[in-house]
Amino acid sequence: MSPAGFFSLVDRLSAGLTGGEILLCNLEGEDSDFVRLSGGRIRQAGSVRRSRLGLTLVSGSRQAEAGCDLSGDATGDFETGRAILSRLRERILHVPEDPYLDYSTTPAESDSRAGSDLPEARDAVADLAAVATGMDLVGIWASGDVRRGFASSIGHRHWHQSGSFNLDWSCYLRRDKALKDSYG
Repeated sequence: MSPAGFFSLVDRLSAGLTGGEILLCNLEGEDSDFVRLSGGRIRQAGSVRRSRLGLTLVSGSRQAEAGCDLSGDATGDFETGRAILSRLRERILHVPEDPYLDYSTTPAESDSRAGSDLPEARDAVADLAAVATGMDLVGIWASGDVRRGFASSIGHRHWHQSGSFNLDWSCYLRRDKALKDSYG
């Protein structure tokens, strides 16, 4: 999910708040690729594409929390979020007051992004396999982006995104002759 998509979802959910309700939302997301190599060839490849939304409804000095996985469909994700808010409203009536409840009431924004110039996993592994021709190369390649977002009905808008990769590998020559290293 993009920052604009996340912030738009929070704005739409916040529009349905009543009375003095406050909505705090967290987003955790990942787009990662994994490739296992053995004998210098690709043996297993996979990917993870996920986003998870955490909602905290605050009313007075009470709070209730819930979360859900996001599908990427803006309408469906909004409907899911709205249904969760409805359940949180029911639950918050039965939650005791929290004398230590504390959250920032001053709107703030931040945007931090790093490592966005990663090679495509397909290209990096193809290059690696080409270099490893004839070698007994064993290892794993993992790369991708992780995202964290925080937004609230108060006006908080925070986004952090980081891309990284790691190659953990070993190359066996013969008998007790091997080399092991990692690169990231």
